[in-house]
Amino acid sequence: MSGKKLVNESLKDIIGVINTPFTLENRVDTDSLERYVAHSLKCKVSGFLALGLAAEVNKLGHEEKRLIAETVVNKTDGKVPVICCTTARSQDERLNLSGGWAGTQMIEALDRGVDAFMPTILHDVYGMIYHLHNIGKREKAKILFHKLLPIISFSHQHLDISIHFNKRLVHRQGIFNTAKVREPILSFHTYHENIADELITDAISSSDNINKG
Repeated sequence: MSGKKLVNESLKDIIGVINTPFTLENRVDTDSLERYVAHSLKCKVSGFLALGLAAEVNKLGHEEKRLIAETVVNKTDGKVPVICCTTARSQDERLNLSGGWAGTQMIEALDRGVDAFMPTILHDVYGMIYHLHNIGKREKAKILFHKLLPIISFSHQHLDISIHFNKRLVHRQGIFNTAKVREPILSFHTYHENIADELITDAISSSDNINKG
């Protein structure tokens, strides 16, 4: 069996896209990062994408990128694949480091046979949608997915809004120590906060219902 086939078989279902957690002092928060990985593994993700745009990668230094990559790889301990993007300011850095969002049309994508989806949050909910569709319960998968559409619509206004929202959610879940983002970034004003808090309450309720079931 070829290596290519092994990779394709393992990267199905839900792949966690990692936001970078920061301390109040604006340092990479490895404790929160490890909790995020552990929580996502508990939700049965099939892999991780680290150092993508959602990680605020353009605001990370070389050593911070290395720290994030090493933390995720060490915490997964070979249980699932880890994909690390090699976005960098120089070719040397890219070579040194080399060593999504879930679709707004997830049901259609599943109907078409798409193998994997890459959400940053709610891996248990996305995983259940994938599972229900996979066992032929498309209508139940669609109903659950439709509960996520207000969140998807809100967070897809802009990448920065998504980063703000996702960090607020995982902070409410007790996974990240803070919801801190790194500047420069679009502001998250009171109207954003009010809508986000309502959506986060609904999202956590959906997650809790899945875990109770």
